[in-house]
Amino acid sequence: MDKNVQVALQKNREVVKQVLDIYKEDKDLNVSSSGFTIDSSSYIEQMNEETKQNERVFEGYKVRNSILIKSSNSQKAGQVIDNAINNEFNSVDYIKFSPDEKQIQKAREKLLREAVQDATKKIDLILKNLKEEVIGVKKVYNINEKIFDTNDNRIRPAFLSQG
Repeated sequence: MDKNVQVALQKNREVVKQVLDIYKEDKDLNVSSSGFTIDSSSYIEQMNEETKQNERVFEGYKVRNSILIKSSNSQKAGQVIDNAINNEFNSVDYIKFSPDEKQIQKAREKLLREAVQDATKKIDLILKNLKEEVIGVKKVYNINEKIFDTNDNRIRPAFLSQG
């Protein structure tokens, strides 16, 4: 915190650059955005010895930084916080962890694989009770897709029926 806004901004710029350089060296971290706000409402109550009255005294400008860091390695969280604090960040006020695209894609693939395995087990059980079996699959339709008829320019929703 500094009483001169230019000095506060310069100090902030140096500290943030130092921390971002550390994060950029780590291949598991992706620094995707950063920004800052200046808080000029830092006042303290102080007793004026001459008037014996409490007065509000301007303490200085506080610069708050917003840095968004993505990683598929959740174990890096502590290291990110430690690097910020060890490099002159006064505090880390807010942290939100969410999966990156790589983690989301892995989860989708895993869930889809498990859904197919579950559906296969259920179909096998039903067919066994009916004393039937699947010999092959001729075609698979995604009922959420639209089907185009080459002879018809209109779009028609796809419906599956047995028969």
